[in-house]
Amino acid sequence: NVFLTYQYLYADNRQFQQVAGPGNAPSGLFGDPRRSGPAATPSDYIAVSEGPYRFENETHFVNLAFDWDLNFATLSGNAAYQKSKLRQFRDGDAANALIGLTQQQLVVSPYPVKTGELRLDSNNNDFWNWSISGFYSRQTGNVRSIQPADVFFSPASTALRLPISADVIVPVRTRSYSIAASSSFQFTDKLRLEVAARYTDSKSRQAAFVTISSPGFPGVPPFIPAIPPIPANTSAVVPPELALTHVHPLTGGATLTYEFSPDVTAYFAYGRSYRGPTAGVSVPQNITGDLVKSRKETSISFE
Repeated sequence: NVFLTYQYLYADNRQFQQVAGPGNAPSGLFGDPRRSGPAATPSDYIAVSEGPYRFENETHFVNLAFDWDLNFATLSGNAAYQKSKLRQFRDGDAANALIGLTQQQLVVSPYPVKTGELRLDSNNNDFWNWSISGFYSRQTGNVRSIQPADVFFSPASTALRLPISADVIVPVRTRSYSIAASSSFQFTDKLRLEVAARYTDSKSRQAAFVTISSPGFPGVPPFIPAIPPIPANTSAVVPPELALTHVHPLTGGATLTYEFSPDVTAYFAYGRSYRGPTAGVSVPQNITGDLVKSRKETSISFE
């Protein structure tokens, strides 16, 4: 049996951030006397943001699967390719605290993902059944976030601020290979043993680069001095020595089961799991390495 499928998805969702409160009129020094919105209760279900909340998703899926009966076993395979592009628009000023200013954020996330698995399973033997498989996965793409990071000199006016643009690039690079095997032994009608193990070789690079720039601020003598333009400057969020992760864990488990009667069963189970370290691509800059990257976790359980 061979199956080839293709799926296409396009979704365009517009959302509105609900707010509740008496409304805002920042009429202080250099303020704007206009109200940011009417008084609203939770039951009014209204939004007052000036910028859009829009989420677009365009995705292509291609999947190839097959099964081949070899009499003593069945060979199965699956290969898939996913190509997604997500575009997210958000207004950071959801409550319209500053009228006439949209703190618009744009995030573009491409997700090209390739996966493949080849598996050989025994065909329901009476005593011993087994399986062996290999798996591959790879994901690439550069996630980009463009958003303002303005500095305000007064909360009452959009004019009294230093415009700052923050352009963040997050390269996504992950690759994983694994091999797995399992066996089950039906010693008697009541006694059964199941064991399985997986060896994985996983490699990823987690990094983030922030580019900051500003046209400057003319100043308001004598209260606020002029600020010259800030040329584009790029810095790394994740230190290079923490960006690369290469792990090769061994996971799996075993279960021994004995059925005393149709109503009473005893079992012993052992399991081993693993969670690899990960680096935070959106953490604040200039913090210590132990806060940038988590440690690996290994769990062993008995029941």
